[in-house]
Parts: sequence; structure tokens; C-alpha cells
Amino acid sequence: MRIVIATDIFGKTPEFSRCLESFPFAYHLVDPYQGKYQSFADEHSAYQYFINNVGINAYAGHLAQVIQADESPTVVIGFSVGAAALWQVSAMSAIKHVVAGFGYYGSQIRHQIELQPQFELQLVFPRTEPSFDVGELVTQLATTAKVNAVQCQYLHGFINPLSVNFHPRGCADALQYLTKQVGRLSDSMTRM
Repeated sequence: MRIVIATDIFGKTPEFSRCLESFPFAYHLVDPYQGKYQSFADEHSAYQYFINNVGINAYAGHLAQVIQADESPTVVIGFSVGAAALWQVSAMSAIKHVVAGFGYYGSQIRHQIELQPQFELQLVFPRTEPSFDVGELVTQLATTAKVNAVQCQYLHGFINPLSVNFHPRGCADALQYLTKQVGRLSDSMTRM
């Protein structure tokens, strides 16, 4: 089984790679900047650069290309804009071999809640967001087939050490949960 991880606005960084060291599975890391390291002063600068130079649609297109390049059963994990890109990809009928997706704090999903995922998605939203009511979004998504949306106690960015909202315990808990879920999916694939 193949695992694809879509990063947030910071892209591929040594800090995020170190954070993923406890994740025991091999994975393919996808980022908005085609693997080029970026050095942003802060989250605002990273966000502005992403919006002005990449955008969610282009990132989703890149993620879809990576997923389609290998037809192995695939699990996709996305963080922030990576989760929003995963959300878009989940509705693409051409994507047939993704067995599950996990998205963390994909706040941009709120702009496309009408999409209908083609595979199972677990979406974890933060406790709060400054620009919208997270609880209302989770409630709206509750009626979407193949989606399990929940709200956690942490803030947007809790898994990335470069985020002001990084939370070591939250990061460890999320990676432990992902390890368990991916292991379960891997076991079920080997029994087929």
C-alpha cells in the first residue's frame, strides 16, 4: 500500500520531516512547491506566497497527478492546504485507487462543501478558526457520504513545528492515530 502525504503552506521542511520520524511507514511527500525548500519568516508570509504563487486548485492538480502516477492502493494524508487539496481530489471520479484519506485542519474545505468524495475521508478540524465557525462546518459535513468530520482540542497547525499553534502532544497523538489507522488499512489490504 502506498502512502502520500500532502504538506501545508510551509511545504517540505526539515522540521516537518523530523515531526514525521515517528510515523513508521514509508511515504511519498507532496508539497505545493514541487519539492523546493522555502524559507518563510512566518505563517502569514507562507500563506501569502502560497495564495499568490500556487493556490488550492493547482496544488490539488499536482496532488492528483502524483496519486495517478501509481495505481497501487493509496492512503492520502493532508495538512491544512494539503487537506483542502485532498478534499478536491477526493471528488475526482478518475481517482479510483485511493482507499482512504485523512485531512487535518483543512479550513479551505468550507469553500467547497458541495463536493462528494469518492473514498472514505476522516477530517479533523481545529477547536476554533478566526474566520468561520468550525462547529457549523463539521455539522454541515456530517451529512456528506463517506466523510467523518470531527473537531479536536488543538488549533490550526498543531502538527507542524513551524506553526505558532504547534502542540507536541497533539502532534504525537495525531501521528499515533494515523499509524494505527494506516496499519489497520494495510492489514485489511493484505488479507484481500
